Amino acid sequence: MSASNRVLLLLALLFVETHTTVLDAQREARNGTIMGTVLDSSGKPVPSEIMAYRWSIVNGRANPGAMCSTHTDADGHYQCHHLMTGNFVISTRSLAPLVPASPSPTAQNATATALKASASSLKASAPLLKAQLPASEESEPQEAYPLTFYPDVTDIDSAVKIRLIQNTTVTADITVHAVPVHEIRGLLPSRPGIAQITLKAHSGFLDLATPFFASYDAITGQFLIKSVPEGTYNVIADWATQTGPHHGEVLITVSPSFDQEVRIEDQPLATIQGILHYAASPSPQMPSSVTINSQDISKKPYTVAVNPDGSFNIPSVIHGEYELTVDHTNGAYVQSVTMAGKVVSPQRLVIGGDQSMGPLDVQLDTSTATISGILDAQPAVLGQVGVVVQRVGSNQVFVALADQQRHFGLQDLPPGDYRLYAWDDLDHVEYRNPQFLNAFKNRSTSVTLDDDAPNANVELTAMEADR
Repeated sequence: MSASNRVLLLLALLFVETHTTVLDAQREARNGTIMGTVLDSSGKPVPSEIMAYRWSIVNGRANPGAMCSTHTDADGHYQCHHLMTGNFVISTRSLAPLVPASPSPTAQNATATALKASASSLKASAPLLKAQLPASEESEPQEAYPLTFYPDVTDIDSAVKIRLIQNTTVTADITVHAVPVHEIRGLLPSRPGIAQITLKAHSGFLDLATPFFASYDAITGQFLIKSVPEGTYNVIADWATQTGPHHGEVLITVSPSFDQEVRIEDQPLATIQGILHYAASPSPQMPSSVTINSQDISKKPYTVAVNPDGSFNIPSVIHGEYELTVDHTNGAYVQSVTMAGKVVSPQRLVIGGDQSMGPLDVQLDTSTATISGILDAQPAVLGQVGVVVQRVGSNQVFVALADQQRHFGLQDLPPGDYRLYAWDDLDHVEYRNPQFLNAFKNRSTSVTLDDDAPNANVELTAMEADR
């Protein structure tokens, strides 16, 4: 064998060995199992669809990925195999038929009275029992099982995350509780000939599928969704006309007192145009991008580049309330926004009405305010140790990583009030979720930056991230 052939053979063997090692490592990283049962409050199995979401954090935002979809067996058991390490949220959607409502104390007393009065004659008791029991409609059960997260909650923010490590099996038993059902009646004012109505369970920033069917009457534009358990839902309508596709959606909460008609209007997409400029002259460097963040964290932000003359254009924006910010170039921040001749808050920019919004007149300013400090102790487990600086009254956050001496610092911050949080690993923290930060509000440190006190120096304690 020639020397060149021996070299090729060695390289081929090395590739096979390396490839096998990588595959073995991948298999080892995906060998976790989550198993459990889905039972009702009386301990009876409930046929259900199971979803396992791996809860990863990307740049401070939760990024749940569906890693397993399965069903329970006749005894209510389920298993999800070959899962990666990490944190998981388990959801269950009941596939069982609706259940009759539990009899009320009044109904139970009426039944007992009827049975007692009829004890002398079974034949005589029949009409009496029928007269005493409340009327029921077997075709329209009164209770159902809502979308539920482990262990027994209907709100994803309250779900308990399951920590899965290599070569482990974790048991996650879920209890579901029947709740009253309601009818959702609604209207499409435009009365399209054909419309698709979809009902999705809304929790946190997720819209999850439900099994409910909507009947639609094209003549009146009315729709009806029956037997919906209590909870928060997104009612979504899609239809088409000669002018093109149309879309509308409404977020509702079905509660014991729910009795309203859901009206879904066409939601045209807006185009936001604007111009950035500085009050000072000569103007500092123009920011490179503009971002609008929805007040609804389930909606992703829109970010576009700024043209050399300061103009920008954001197409296809869903109507709603937004905050307008610019990238942090040379301490630039949005001082004010003028829309249609009226000064509006950059933190409460309402997009709606006309499809073409603007042009917005966005006045910028610069700041040299700073926040610096030190963590009072080295965290036990080292990760992306850092500090989150939240601007009060805004969804805007700034992030600073700590150095090996536990020092951190941020420069050129806009004036205002801030809350400071520190964690031992920012890779596992939803710091761009205002609701998440609010849960740690009592462990934050408040500072104010203004002309009289443009600099702040603080000492913080790093909290332990939920790995």
